[in-house]
Amino acid sequence: MIRDNDLILSDAQAITVDATSTAVDLGVAGTPEYPVRLVISVDTTFTAAGAATLDIALRTDSVEAMSSPTKLLEIPQLAVASMVAGLVIFDGPLPRGAEQWLDLNYDVSTGPFTAGKINASLVLSSST
Repeated sequence: MIRDNDLILSDAQAITVDATSTAVDLGVAGTPEYPVRLVISVDTTFTAAGAATLDIALRTDSVEAMSSPTKLLEIPQLAVASMVAGLVIFDGPLPRGAEQWLDLNYDVSTGPFTAGKINASLVLSSST
């Protein structure tokens, strides 16, 4: 697996309320010719006063501002109790249909969280 700092979406990003990651520039629209995987994991265990949940969506757009994004992938809703440090939320191939820019949208429901951080990046991998 090869990591690139330019392909990091979230680097121990604190998620307590709705948020978005850094937008990543793929350079051109379309599915890369080389195998690219999206890896999302919990960096710091999440806590909340109540039963907070998190929805994560991978979005794409032709512009960095993500003014009219399209969802490429939706991660099933995560409950606070399941979001412990080290949990790999998603590790899979980049879905087809990407435009030039990608980001992650974090939607907190029944929140806020009182703590919790996410790591997410695109990685080059020899596996398919």
